[in-house]
Amino acid sequence: MLAAISGMTRAMPDPQERIGRASAHVVRIEGDREVVLGQAWLAGPESLVTCGHVVDEYSGSPHLLSVHFPGSGNSYPVTSITLHPDYSRRSDQIVRFDAAVLRVELSPPESSLPPLPFCWGGRLEKNDPLVAARYPVHLGELTDAPEPLAQEGRFLGYLHKQDDYHLLHDLALSPGDSGTAIFDGPTVAAIHCGDTASLPGLNLPTTAIRLALRVDALKALGLRETAGVIHRARTRPLVAAAGVFLAATVLAFLITLMTLAAPLKSRWRVNQPVQLPVDIRFNEPRFAYKLNEHAQIDLAPRNDCNLYLFDVNDSNRVFVLYPLPAFSPLVRSGQVRSVGKFGDNFITVGREQEKLHLVALISSDPLVKETDWAKANPAGSPLMIGGDALMERIHDFERLEPDGVMHVEFDAPRAL
Repeated sequence: MLAAISGMTRAMPDPQERIGRASAHVVRIEGDREVVLGQAWLAGPESLVTCGHVVDEYSGSPHLLSVHFPGSGNSYPVTSITLHPDYSRRSDQIVRFDAAVLRVELSPPESSLPPLPFCWGGRLEKNDPLVAARYPVHLGELTDAPEPLAQEGRFLGYLHKQDDYHLLHDLALSPGDSGTAIFDGPTVAAIHCGDTASLPGLNLPTTAIRLALRVDALKALGLRETAGVIHRARTRPLVAAAGVFLAATVLAFLITLMTLAAPLKSRWRVNQPVQLPVDIRFNEPRFAYKLNEHAQIDLAPRNDCNLYLFDVNDSNRVFVLYPLPAFSPLVRSGQVRSVGKFGDNFITVGREQEKLHLVALISSDPLVKETDWAKANPAGSPLMIGGDALMERIHDFERLEPDGVMHVEFDAPRAL
């Protein structure tokens, strides 16, 4: 019934070697060993960008950190750390404006490298493909990898309606990937900030929603656009790089519902929440499922909320995968709800492409009422209301409490 999400990465080919040379690890010394804290990338003369939460506790002692370039094997001590002026850790556990600039004194070959290309004012539309490039920590703490790896995904929307800086995406990145540059085509569009769990030691996705900071936030750190300079100086290499990135984004989230088997309508959209994202975990990595293999989805909200997982087919029929009839949709922060069956049937992986809709509400009123369930076999039948009526109910919640609704449409796996 459902296809799983895979996080398989592909090595980036030679035209992307320049990106690898400009990518680094943020490292601290622990006794006689070096520990990777996060990722960083060259954004200007002797300036590297990383996440604020990676380095904030060292802002008064930057000499305890260094940056290591896996491409060359060179390491440099950090001379200063500048956190974003609006950097803050809030009670909701999300770090705002999670960016910092590290100053280092570079030597060849790093001192002659061009910074990664970025510019202000780029536009992102829902479901736009994105790709990240980094040296994952799981390859070995300071093992020099021959080339960076790519991870594909999509832009899901903004964290809040009035916030143009904090983005939601579904790239399958791990905790050690904080600070990774996220590309929209040939230019950096955002900085990955983490904010989700990952399987320990593996570069495999366990959640579908993650947080990033739009690259425009770097203006407040005194950095200048680099895309125009690089385009003028290195036109041909960038054309090749752009082609690789566009090819890399062909693989994105694919979810299939075999029993429901009909594509969802594009009228559904992402609404930006005040509550924290919901972690979505699958029992296998994306594209690793076999045909008809059982799939399970675990949902874990980070705020108390009413949680729903829907499928709506082309006939406008609504199928509820969570909650079950007569069960409360209320899920406490950190609790996990597992979805492995639809009615009496196990969710199994098919080859058809499908999409799911996750809705989280900060409200005491239910989105699905008792009268909406079919009287005969309610757990295995569509609701008595159609997709349009359900969408109108979601709009009603938005009108009453605009920041108390999260609605995410996402793809997930299919069998190869």
